[in-house]
Amino acid sequence: MMIDTKKAFELETSNFIDLSEGPTGVYPEEFSVLWTPSTSLPYFEGHFPENPILPAVAIIDATLSFLSQKLDHPNLEISELVNCKFTGIIQPGNDLVIRFTLKQTGDSHLECQATWSFSKELEKKVVSLQISLKV
Repeated sequence: MMIDTKKAFELETSNFIDLSEGPTGVYPEEFSVLWTPSTSLPYFEGHFPENPILPAVAIIDATLSFLSQKLDHPNLEISELVNCKFTGIIQPGNDLVIRFTLKQTGDSHLECQATWSFSKELEKKVVSLQISLKV
């Protein structure tokens, strides 16, 4: 089944919180996203019917989609998943804060650290991703 990630993860501007501006003013150096996965998110179908859990592929897709929306760059691509740690379970209705830290490493490359936490337990990281991106 193909999932339309743009539709699945589309957010309102109010879901994005700028934490700083990047040195060039082109990309924000740090920002956060507030997101609550809906029970209707297609990724939950069959994963698992009695106890739905957001799969790793959905977390990676959402991370890329949120970055693309914030940077207004629909063709953003992952060139490398440098490091991925999944230390908790995300279920429908969980209020999440995803903190992004970006560093431009070339004309067409960015390094991204994305940390997912529950909004009520910010110190408890549920997901930590380090990603290289091609702009």
